[in-house]
Amino acid sequence: MRNAIKLDDGQMVTKVVSKDTADKYLDNAAGDRFDPASVRGSIARGTDTADLDTPAKLRDGLALDDKGVGWSPVPEGAGEAYQLRFPKPADMGTDISFGAVGKDSQGLADHVAQMAGKDAGQAWEDPFTGTGYTGGAVPEWQASPTQLPDHAENWKVTADGGEAPVGYFDKEAGSWTRYER
Repeated sequence: MRNAIKLDDGQMVTKVVSKDTADKYLDNAAGDRFDPASVRGSIARGTDTADLDTPAKLRDGLALDDKGVGWSPVPEGAGEAYQLRFPKPADMGTDISFGAVGKDSQGLADHVAQMAGKDAGQAWEDPFTGTGYTGGAVPEWQASPTQLPDHAENWKVTADGGEAPVGYFDKEAGSWTRYER
């Protein structure tokens, strides 16, 4: 059933990023393993996240509760959260996030993925579900490293449900520009 949910080229997608990462993008801070002109990792369709309009809703809906470990882009009680929003590039590789929970579960992760017609699965820690959905029941995909499309945007979402774009990517220039504050 999860295979029937499609992510089409050009469809708006979102990736939640930490304030630190949002600033790296906006400051064009290329460095060790970070390229402000590209994106990778967990993404979701904009149509599936449109109602996640506060940091708390993003945290819950996308299952970003790290149980205090420190990896979450949206810490508990955050007053703001950041999202990259852009149309899915045609050359972006995306795999449904099939797998299993636990560092030592790669065999099980691969089995789950193979049952869904995929070659390999992911073995990650909680809150990863391995079902292709977040713990908040939002379909998710893993995006391979891909150059951002022209006019990808970085948005700030606030606890009162407000949101505003904070910058955009100019593909020709290969850099981000902050919107006036």
